[in-house]
Amino acid sequence: MKTEASSFSTADSQNAPSSPSKITSVPDWRWFLRWIVLTTAAIPAAMLLAAPFAAILLPIFNLGVDIGIINSYDPGILSLFGFFIGFSVTWSAAQWLLLRNYLSGAHRWFIATVAGLLISGIIAGAVAFIVSDVDLASSWILAIVLLLVGGAVGMAQWLILRRFLPNAFWIVIIDIAAACSLLLAGRSITNFLELFVILILPGTITGTGIWWLMKKSLSNQEYADVEPAADVVKRSLPVKWIGIGVIALIPTFFLCSW
Repeated sequence: MKTEASSFSTADSQNAPSSPSKITSVPDWRWFLRWIVLTTAAIPAAMLLAAPFAAILLPIFNLGVDIGIINSYDPGILSLFGFFIGFSVTWSAAQWLLLRNYLSGAHRWFIATVAGLLISGIIAGAVAFIVSDVDLASSWILAIVLLLVGGAVGMAQWLILRRFLPNAFWIVIIDIAAACSLLLAGRSITNFLELFVILILPGTITGTGIWWLMKKSLSNQEYADVEPAADVVKRSLPVKWIGIGVIALIPTFFLCSW
């Protein structure tokens, strides 16, 4: 009897539909503030990790010189590679930490974001090297690089979100806007306050965009564990106005600075 019961249990478990990825709830304004803080902190954290990652890459670069693939390398380029790898890890980890309680299967988000950043870094580096011989302004080169980084990360994250978000393709636009927001820095950063605004821009844009996508998705879902609609609207309104307020103040800040 135990054998039959176990066989029926196994068959039922095999035939039962697997629970799809879903948005479990809508974050509140405190989540939004934590998103800005953690994604901003990911940048100085990546600076601290640049040296260890550069030390890991050093034997690979030396091997390339020994076998003749590259003639030589600039230590600054090695440090830049180390920073970009560190940023890929810290930025992705910050987003995963904040999404894991709201997005089922958030570990896939971490993997996709790391992969998207690393792949985009390789592509952007190659493009920057190619166009460096072209008579093109440095601001245009930076714009092309940021466009490629934002687009590649957005496409990687879209591959995860498209399974359960009806408006998932918006994440590509959100990531491109977040990356290209760094163009507001201009040719130089003249004071600490301007640097601070630049650092929080990508986190503010991505936080606002992902919150909006989750809210739109949850409005189309019917789950037993979702809060009443009135509570969701009450909690989500501060997020919208905080995001709109921060983004609206940024152009004013730079106009006053310049």
